[in-house]
Amino acid sequence: MKTQARNSGAAKRGVRAAVLWQRISGRRGTGKLDHGRIARVAMQLADRGGLEELSMRNLAERLDAGTMSLYRYVRDKDDLKDLILDAAFGEIPVPERVSRNWRRDVAKVIVATRRVMLAHPWLASIAASRPALGPNYLRWVEFLLASTKAPNRGMKTQLRMIGTVWAFVSGSVAYEVGERANQRRRTETERERRKRTGPYLAEMVRSGDFPCLGEYLRGPEHEPGDEDFQFGLRVVLNGLAVSRGV
Repeated sequence: MKTQARNSGAAKRGVRAAVLWQRISGRRGTGKLDHGRIARVAMQLADRGGLEELSMRNLAERLDAGTMSLYRYVRDKDDLKDLILDAAFGEIPVPERVSRNWRRDVAKVIVATRRVMLAHPWLASIAASRPALGPNYLRWVEFLLASTKAPNRGMKTQLRMIGTVWAFVSGSVAYEVGERANQRRRTETERERRKRTGPYLAEMVRSGDFPCLGEYLRGPEHEPGDEDFQFGLRVVLNGLAVSRGV
């Protein structure tokens, strides 16, 4: 995931800042509204019903505030996405300093990142579609940059390393979240599904064209979990460690 922090710049005097974090810097809430509470309630809405549930109207109702009052804090749904994106990254524990083992440092943060992404199924989607500029995200990426820094390793290589690990964790989480959603939408039990699809798959295996598939189907059902993620992460980090140029 690529940060655009270098492009944010400072807002010119007299010009309304385009970046949310510039607009809310040092601003205090009034009464029962502030950006922290808005972010918390917005996350609850997204956790419960997905991003489709997250709207200015729904949020205003949950906050027991007028929609126009809410617009004084956030311009639109994109602002809401930016708020909850950074609030979620704020739930990822990041060590205060790096150690001498970059693989251990990266693994620790990425495992924690996966845990937060699974807790908030909408996070992977927003992270892939919104420029991350909030302070919690910047703290996260700063640690990864610091942990992968080495005397003979340039910034381009560091970004490639972080991008590779991010692609792995976001892809893994997207698959797990998708599987959970599919299970919730199913109108038949697992036993009913196997009974319905079994004859077709058995026929395909008997053709002799799919011997490996047949071996897989004869084994137990397997859903992706923590051990699978840990295995994949070790492979990715070990692969980076032996790659030329890293």
